[in-house]
Amino acid sequence: MDPEDRDERRERGGSESEGARARGLASVDPAAEDDYWRRHWNSRPYTDRDRDYEHYRPAYRLGWESRHRYPDRSWEELEPHLANEWDRHRDRGRASLKWDEARLAARDAWRRLEQKPGDTGR
Repeated sequence: MDPEDRDERRERGGSESEGARARGLASVDPAAEDDYWRRHWNSRPYTDRDRDYEHYRPAYRLGWESRHRYPDRSWEELEPHLANEWDRHRDRGRASLKWDEARLAARDAWRRLEQKPGDTGR
């Protein structure tokens, strides 16, 4: 979470987890999300069949973790921040895809959580 966002939440008297709970996202199970995407990644139109799941895994993870961390923000609002976060992640050697390749997977994982029961979506 950006320091500015953290300060803003503190000023409002809330926390990330309180916002996530209010939107039904507190119960995100990383193992279940990883399992889901491991089983379905190759059915998505943006994936390259010459790559395996491990190439896309960090992008899916960014999507589900970001949706949980920023429950009150839209994908469109947050995407520039996520692109920068992805580039830093990539610079550290933790991801191989460029943002234009990873963004659709990240958005897919984000949107999957929007559709789960208990979340009002955006």
